[in-house]
Amino acid sequence: ASLMLVGLMSVPALAANCSVTDSDGPMVISPAPTTGYQQTIQIDGQKTGINSCVMVPLRALGEKLGFTVTWKDGEAKLENKDIYTVVRPGDDVYFITTNHKDLVGMSAPISFGAVPYVSNGTTYVSLDFFKTLMDYQNGSITLDGSTIQWETISTVAELQALAASKDPAVLAKNYKLARDLDLSGVTFSGIGSASAPFTGMFDGQGHTVSHVTVKGGDNAGFFNVTLGAVIKNLHLSDVNVTGGSRVGGLVGWAQAELDRQDMAGSKAGLVGSCTVSGTVSGSRAVGGLVGLNEGRSDQETMFSVASAVDKCTAAVSVSGKEKVGGLAGENSGSITKSAAQGSVTAPASVFSSVR
Repeated sequence: ASLMLVGLMSVPALAANCSVTDSDGPMVISPAPTTGYQQTIQIDGQKTGINSCVMVPLRALGEKLGFTVTWKDGEAKLENKDIYTVVRPGDDVYFITTNHKDLVGMSAPISFGAVPYVSNGTTYVSLDFFKTLMDYQNGSITLDGSTIQWETISTVAELQALAASKDPAVLAKNYKLARDLDLSGVTFSGIGSASAPFTGMFDGQGHTVSHVTVKGGDNAGFFNVTLGAVIKNLHLSDVNVTGGSRVGGLVGWAQAELDRQDMAGSKAGLVGSCTVSGTVSGSRAVGGLVGLNEGRSDQETMFSVASAVDKCTAAVSVSGKEKVGGLAGENSGSITKSAAQGSVTAPASVFSSVR
């Protein structure tokens, strides 16, 4: 089959169990009845219907979309001035990394249910892969730093005001920490909750928040609950966090949300270049950095999304009753280039996850 992308180019495409409909507008590849899933990709202001069963040549389409495609050690790297990613034939897991200084380096891992493969010297990937790259560049994530609106936190009172808020609009804003803060003598409630998680960005800019005391129930941490949030360049020292289930020095519960209809609608957070020291205690899913680092998957669509931890360290004494870890108490997400040190205490008769 040949897939036309709004007159921009024509590339061979492999489609299984798909029907093709011609029209005056862009070609639309309709899903088979059992698929029930259709998306669009926008190129040069035009939308082209796509279906997850379409496989397209990596280099041909990548270069037409403005990416430089290079190969090394059996891996293909696609890169432009804003983002890059690596494709490994046989591996349906991708990380999208930004080159922009105002964003943290790596997305959560993404899968599309279609493994890239090589045929007659040509590497094929799911067209959903390119849709997601374009969504990250042009819609789902803003890559132009000038368009990101930041709120500045300079005082303990401003940080406490953020923690006290239950307003989703406030919890969806982007915050920068302007200086080191000392919370000695302050009982900090933690930011976000299960009903109103923190969904924005928090850039510590290398500053330290010290003497953090959080006394909560379930979902306790400097950030109690996050969903699709980015937390980076933040250092916490001398924390004392206590709670029940899902307790962490930095994040109690890093939630992930999977959209079975459109991978671009899925949400998972990223914690990058952060450190924590102190003590953390709870009952279940207790970690020095994150209590529960969550991932989601769907067997029918083979989609998956995961909260990610990258380049973080925790020097924390952690204690709990079940699923206790120096870095994460419970992890179904992704943890890379991170380390933990400090004691981990849990009953010998229960499962202890030391990460």
